[in-house]
Amino acid sequence: MEYRAIILADRSGAELAPLDQIACPALLEVAGKSVIEHTIEDLVEAGFREAVLVTSSIEAMRRQLGNGERWGIQLSYLLVKADTDPKDSLARLTGRRPVFVVRGDVLRGRFISRFLDTSLERKGGVTAGVSQGRAVGAWCGQRERLFARLSGADATGAEEIELGDIGLHALDCLSDFHAACLAAARGELSGITFPGREAGTGIYAGRLAKVDGPEVREGELYAAEEARIGRGASIRGTVVVGRGALVDRGATLENSVVMPGSYVGSGVELKHAIAAGSRLIRVDLGATAEVADDFLLASLNKPVWQPSMVSRVDRFVGLLLLLASVPLWPLALLASLFESPRRPLAWRRQISNRSRSERPVDFIEWRWQTRVPLLAHLPAVVAVVAGHLRLVGVRPPVPGEADGPREGNPAGLVGPVLVDVEPGASEEECRLAEILFERRNTRLRQFTYLARAAKLIFSRRAWRGGERAGHAFDTPVSLGSPLSTDG
Repeated sequence: MEYRAIILADRSGAELAPLDQIACPALLEVAGKSVIEHTIEDLVEAGFREAVLVTSSIEAMRRQLGNGERWGIQLSYLLVKADTDPKDSLARLTGRRPVFVVRGDVLRGRFISRFLDTSLERKGGVTAGVSQGRAVGAWCGQRERLFARLSGADATGAEEIELGDIGLHALDCLSDFHAACLAAARGELSGITFPGREAGTGIYAGRLAKVDGPEVREGELYAAEEARIGRGASIRGTVVVGRGALVDRGATLENSVVMPGSYVGSGVELKHAIAAGSRLIRVDLGATAEVADDFLLASLNKPVWQPSMVSRVDRFVGLLLLLASVPLWPLALLASLFESPRRPLAWRRQISNRSRSERPVDFIEWRWQTRVPLLAHLPAVVAVVAGHLRLVGVRPPVPGEADGPREGNPAGLVGPVLVDVEPGASEEECRLAEILFERRNTRLRQFTYLARAAKLIFSRRAWRGGERAGHAFDTPVSLGSPLSTDG
């Protein structure tokens, strides 16, 4: 018997607030994929090659799923109002083929193939899947009979088919979503595995995830695609870090979920919690709090700064800075001649913000050969005037290290390594600071960085404690002060 597949995904998710502000339940991520993607994969494994998706979030669904081509299934869409009675939604569909209806905003292990095989043995009628007595949100049968019986979220009068313990989560509350994320990561849902590799004892990392030596105590860490875990993070119990999320060094996480694109700051402690952007959800207490300090919790899903155009404002301000720094240049020359009379200047080739025919160009960065950090970096102001650097940005990479500024950031004269990172910090800490800068880069934040950098000019560290740059410094060198652009 050939069934027509219909996926119901029209829940607004109000019962999951504040997660409903991130996405509808079907598009929330569990085990590295959206909930509905797990359902689609189950349909494909059961042999379906086309399906109708009933949803109230049609644009978001299309952006996420497209036409289903990457799974080998043809998806078509039916737009309905949120939380519409399934009976009313399905009545709009035409055709005489028997139908298989499944909720795409409920998470469970693989079951569809076994459910359909058992339904065929029952020879007609309407069947409903259950797992240990709980409805799994799946029905099949002749169209007219099923539509006549289907009401609300259950099918009255349908013959129940017990599927055993497949790992069922209705996602009807925050605690169930939290439990679903942890259970799916641990492999407790039939046929669902966390995509990734074992990166250490109790550590599983997805594609492009970077895990820098966390301390896992009697637990397991699951870091999804492009997630980053800072050095010294402490993990207890089961912890899931979503796609593109960032856990800073020294954070402590226990039986917690970090939602995709979220930031957990250094020293933050999460226990039995969900971190969703700036929102902290304690599932054990049933409490939700908004964290105002984005150095503790923050969302990284903000528009990324686009450095393709050379800013005229930056170049003009750079010219003013160059004129203001004229009295310092003779002092820098004298200091360099005193410390390195044969080679008072050192140089290094860097990647510029400028491009030619969509290809990055490089430039020569000069340094005075003096241990005074402020004087050593004076030539970088010339690079700002020339348009190679912005006033605020990340450290420019060297040719061969990247095809452009790191992580799509603008390369700048001052930036997170200068004002946010302590002198002598590791390269990983510097990189984490730059990734966070990318997601939070706004005009207001740029002015903040400039003000903090200006304050550093009058600090003791700007004038003492540096190292002389080597001639043709093709490898990074540290100037031992917050004014170092090489980390």
